[in-house]
Amino acid sequence: MRTARFQKEVLHDWIKVIEKSRGNHNLVLQTGPKTLPSSLQTVQLLRNAAAHNARIYGKKFIFNPSLKITNSYWKTYDRKGFEVSPKTVSQQIHSLFTGLMVVRYFYACMDDNAVTNWEKFLVHLIKRVEKTSFLNLKGYLGFPDNWKELLSIRQF
Repeated sequence: MRTARFQKEVLHDWIKVIEKSRGNHNLVLQTGPKTLPSSLQTVQLLRNAAAHNARIYGKKFIFNPSLKITNSYWKTYDRKGFEVSPKTVSQQIHSLFTGLMVVRYFYACMDDNAVTNWEKFLVHLIKRVEKTSFLNLKGYLGFPDNWKELLSIRQF
């Protein structure tokens, strides 16, 4: 998928759908026609890694969603010892958590059945994390302290 080749009209149509959905759920992330291709590429790279059994734990991903330091997302990101700066933001955007937040963004724009599927995935993820004692959610995984609340679309 070559997201750079999307026609501007298609991108604007997608943004209209996203803006229309904004009232249904808290999308957390901000996006527009210029940032949508990088978000789509993030989903593509994360999907490919999972589908082809690539390593996910402890991996620094090559995706680069356009989440500038001014994005409102960073105000919701709560992690002890994490301060928003150009260096920390540039490291964090390559994490699994940021990839999951981008996927969550698109699910929040979908119908209730899709949102339910996302919430089921989140319940399974929470159970898996609770069962795994050695899992370090910070570091390359980049999970903040409030990760469950941020990933949830309907909130627990």
